[in-house]
Amino acid sequence: MCVVVCYIVAGGVDRTYSGPAVKKWKRHWEHQLYKVFEFQYRMCIDSLNEYTLDLAIQLKYTNKRLTYQPSLEELRSKYYKSLKRFLDMPKTSFRGFETSDGASSGSGGAGSGADSKASSAAAASSKSKVGTNLTGSEIAALYVQIPERNSEGIYNVYASAESLFSQLASFIRAHSHWVALGSVNIEEFVDARLVDVGDWKTNFKALKQRRKEAEKIPDTQKIGCFTVSLTPFKSTVDDHLHKLSDALLLSLRKSAQADLRVVDEFLKMATNRLQTRPRTVEEMAAAKKEAKTIGESKNEMRRVRDRVALKNDLLREMMVGAVEALDLTSIKTRWDTFTDLLQVFDEMLNEQRTTLVQDIEKKIKGNCICIAFKQHCSLHCCISHRVVLCCVVLCRCVNV
Repeated sequence: MCVVVCYIVAGGVDRTYSGPAVKKWKRHWEHQLYKVFEFQYRMCIDSLNEYTLDLAIQLKYTNKRLTYQPSLEELRSKYYKSLKRFLDMPKTSFRGFETSDGASSGSGGAGSGADSKASSAAAASSKSKVGTNLTGSEIAALYVQIPERNSEGIYNVYASAESLFSQLASFIRAHSHWVALGSVNIEEFVDARLVDVGDWKTNFKALKQRRKEAEKIPDTQKIGCFTVSLTPFKSTVDDHLHKLSDALLLSLRKSAQADLRVVDEFLKMATNRLQTRPRTVEEMAAAKKEAKTIGESKNEMRRVRDRVALKNDLLREMMVGAVEALDLTSIKTRWDTFTDLLQVFDEMLNEQRTTLVQDIEKKIKGNCICIAFKQHCSLHCCISHRVVLCCVVLCRCVNV
């Protein structure tokens, strides 16, 4: 603004006045402008990385990587071009009111290579001091030398720039944990690691806490002169958390169904065997052995049944959308039936043993009657044979 005002005033004076007095007046303001310009230049390079440039970027999750849009490499190139353009401003954008002795130039450019060398030589001969007897070319050379006279500040600008890009890289690393689930198959990851009901409870609790923390992520983050938009990043985080929630619910339901199938198969097998009545001694011995095995498995199956109930309760508590809880009414009824059959199995076995003994006794008694009848028949046949034989002998004697 100061430079523009000076140009306007100088142009008006040139059109209105002329002579040595005007030239001295302009030279006076040339000196004042130089001091203001260099002072502002020093002030700007001290805070250049934070305020002078303003670049808007986005933090995005693309191809399973958290990165900036534009990329960090593109940002670096664009940033350093803007930085160089600003630092070279004394050489390219402003050279003073006069680029030669007494010649007005307005907003003169950088000049040719020969002019630049001459200006540098003039600046060196003046020992970089603004004096009252300097020509226009010498004053222009002083503007060109401003960056060199502030080389230490410029070095700090570039060092701060590298630090700034390190902060950008660190910002990505600090937020990478939010999108870690994007690098794995969430459903397989959950299925492989969650077994007990407590595992799902812990993860549902952690998910709830994670969502609260995600809500605190700001929409934008200022890092130096970069304004980072976190809206795409927050959308990705929300999507990952939603997928994790679905994976936990589906995994919990599948686990409950798997345990339910185990209990169902056990009840089918146990009920079928406990309801089968043995008909022989061998079958009775086998049934007793099977009943003992079933009794030993009962406690384990009870734990599985209770685990199904706990998983189903948690599923009902966290139930959302299409994921529904399981109906365990039939399992409870069949478990009660199984328990009753197991309790009365010994009584049934004793009844079958008594019945089997009675059947065996009846068979033995029947066998004894048959044997006696056979013996009776054999004795009767023997006596009859003897009587017939005696009659034959008697008849023969009479005939004789």
